[in-house]
Amino acid sequence: MLFCRMKETVFIYPCAKLNSGGKMRSHYFVQLKKEQGVALITVIIFFLLISMVAVTSIFLMTNQSRLAEKQVRRIRAMYSSQAGIVQA
Repeated sequence: MLFCRMKETVFIYPCAKLNSGGKMRSHYFVQLKKEQGVALITVIIFFLLISMVAVTSIFLMTNQSRLAEKQVRRIRAMYSSQAGIVQA
């Protein structure tokens, strides 16, 4: 068995092979690198989805705020015009 220390963890590789440089390389080590790559891609995709939800929420809140302000202005204008008609 081959023992390998990486970041204070001991991994045991039962089937190690020699690569072209004559060094031992394990299938598990290659699999671990692939899993780390997949995890990184998954985290990036998750972060992008969360970012898109945040941007969409901010856009919708801003849009609703503008619509509410326009409605308030329209109602004020209507009451002002009615008050002008009553006083005339």
